[in-house]
Amino acid sequence: MAAVQIALDFGGFGKSAVTREPRMLRAFAPEPKPSVAEPAPVLLSASSTGGTLDKQLLETQLRAAVDAPLRVTITDNRRTMISLRKRPGFTELRLHHMFLTADAEIVRALGDYVGRSDRAASLELGRYIEAHRARIRRRVTRPLSLSTSGVHHDLLAIYADVNARYFDGKVEARVSWSREPGKGPRASRRTRRRSIKLGSYCSRERLIRVHPALDAAFVPRFFVEYIMYHEMLHHMLPPIVRGGRRQLHDRRFKEHERAFPGYQAALQWEREHLDRLLAI
Repeated sequence: MAAVQIALDFGGFGKSAVTREPRMLRAFAPEPKPSVAEPAPVLLSASSTGGTLDKQLLETQLRAAVDAPLRVTITDNRRTMISLRKRPGFTELRLHHMFLTADAEIVRALGDYVGRSDRAASLELGRYIEAHRARIRRRVTRPLSLSTSGVHHDLLAIYADVNARYFDGKVEARVSWSREPGKGPRASRRTRRRSIKLGSYCSRERLIRVHPALDAAFVPRFFVEYIMYHEMLHHMLPPIVRGGRRQLHDRRFKEHERAFPGYQAALQWEREHLDRLLAI
């Protein structure tokens, strides 16, 4: 049986906090019962249980609200705060641990959301998640490992020289080989590449990367300078959007690129030596 999941996705700002497939409303809607007056269940809250709800107590209350076999799993997810997945013989409700400190109103909203897909409950749960976003574990960003010294070319020295000569020192970016020269995997004849990306620029990291294939004795410095110049232009001339399309190399970019003194020589050298670069 294919799993059907609904979720409160914390990554989707500006949209409804809860999404649910219509099939779920029919699958988990409680069957009509005779109109018999029954005492309303007593909802526990974090304040009445010493600050934290017991998972089993929460599961018991939600089972009654859904009127179907239900199991609660507590998670530490970063994006999905609530998800509902159909399993053989039961339904799994996955909740972020922030709901273990929920009050009675939020517990009731969970029951209404899971049992009846109540829109008001959906909005209330969305507000609760927003108010407790500090409890969501943040993604750990690993520091970038930069490598600039090659066997034949020093990227940092080339960057500083190109920046001073053509940009008046105004480019503020970082540079690195895309992997450490001499330690990357080499392509065999059977897996020989058909194309190669000699440089790239990431605006979010303000990072210029140069392919280590250019750190070879037959590659002249002026060609590495041209690749560096090209990527530095991307830093200085952000892409424009026209007709809904993002243009990296618009007319203004090409005009500045052709201003590089060794532009034509660099293109000719690339055409003549592309096979050797692809073989590295």
